[in-house]
Amino acid sequence: MTQPVKYRTDPDGMVAVAYEDADRTSSKYYATQMLPAPEGEGASSWVYRGVLDITILEKWLNLTADTAERRGLPQAWLLAVIYAESRGDAKAEAPDGGWGLMQITHPSLKAGFTKEQVFMPATNVSIGANTLLKHAKASQELPVIASCYNAGGAAWGVAHPSEQSPWGLRETVGYISRVVAANNAAVAWLKRGVCSKLWKRKILQVS
Repeated sequence: MTQPVKYRTDPDGMVAVAYEDADRTSSKYYATQMLPAPEGEGASSWVYRGVLDITILEKWLNLTADTAERRGLPQAWLLAVIYAESRGDAKAEAPDGGWGLMQITHPSLKAGFTKEQVFMPATNVSIGANTLLKHAKASQELPVIASCYNAGGAAWGVAHPSEQSPWGLRETVGYISRVVAANNAAVAWLKRGVCSKLWKRKILQVS
C-alpha cells in the first residue's frame, strides 16, 4: 500500500508538501513550480507546489472577501475551490449537474432555489461556503476539506480514504492538488501582493 503524501499547513495558510512526495502531487491540470521553503529546522524538506495564474478570479475578490468574513473561512479557500471547479466561470454547467462558480451539484444544496438563483454568483458562493464550513467542522486541513467537497464525506464528516489518490483521500483525479495549488497562489496573491503582470515569470519568495 502506498503511503499518502506528507504535508503541513503553514500559519499563513499555504500547504507545503514533503520534498520526497512533491512529484506525486503534480497534476496535468496545472503548471507546477517549486517554491523555496522558509528558513529554519527541516525547511529543506518542504516545498510548495503549483504557482497558478489565478488572476482570472479578480472580479470575484470582493464577493469572496465578504463571504469569507461572514462565514469565518479563509478567502483563499473560496478562491481555490472556485478556480478548481469553474475557473471563475459563473455560467459553468457540468454534465453531472454542477452549477456556477462553485459547481453546486447535490440536490439538497439546490433545494429552495431556482436554477437561475443557484447560478447567481452571490447565492452560489454562499451555498459553496456553507458546504466548506460544514466540512471544516470535522477538519481544518485543506486537502481533507477539498476531498469532502469533491467526493463527499462519511456521515460523521470525515473524508473517505483512497489508495488511488496520492493524498490518500477520495477525489476526482488531480482535484486536491488543484485546490492546494490554487490556495497557495491565492495566499501569495492576497497576502504578498504579487503583481499579476509578473505572475507567470516570478517565483514567489516565501517569508
